[in-house]
Amino acid sequence: MENVEEKHSKAVEYTIKEFEVLRIEIDSTLKDIRAFELYGIIATGTIWAWLATHSNDNLFAWSLPLLLSFAGFFRNWGLYRHLGFIGKYIKQIEIVHLKGYALEGWEHWLDKDRGVRRVVTDNLVWIILLFVALPAIYLRSDFIVPIQDHTNPITIDVKPFPCPPPQSKIIKNSPHSVTPTNNK
Repeated sequence: MENVEEKHSKAVEYTIKEFEVLRIEIDSTLKDIRAFELYGIIATGTIWAWLATHSNDNLFAWSLPLLLSFAGFFRNWGLYRHLGFIGKYIKQIEIVHLKGYALEGWEHWLDKDRGVRRVVTDNLVWIILLFVALPAIYLRSDFIVPIQDHTNPITIDVKPFPCPPPQSKIIKNSPHSVTPTNNK
């Protein structure tokens, strides 16, 4: 039968391994968040560029970046909420293992930085995309680049440039000059 110290030692070892796994999950989730933000910027920019250069005034088509921004915002919110759950659990671990120490632990310290400002900075990319997408829908006809009509191309009357007639010059004693020979 195990004594109390062995059980405590195993519990601490398990908690440390679990903390390491949670830390990896946090890092992975943060990488996913940043990648998703980058993909969102590229996708909305590509859609706007295509719509502007293809003379498309379709309201639904111009609403796609807005819908993409909403989807990205809510996906981001869900991922940060998931990180919040992990943080609450780690906070409980900190309470157990750091009780009586001057250092509270990361999650306790991070609690002081949560609030509206944190939500805005965590979702800043999506908020900006939302606020750019709304006026883009309203002003879409101003962004459209007119397509040139290639069925009636512009013709330019080109006149030949007057050149003097070619003159032949024979340079005497030049290695390239040809001397006529008399073969009789």
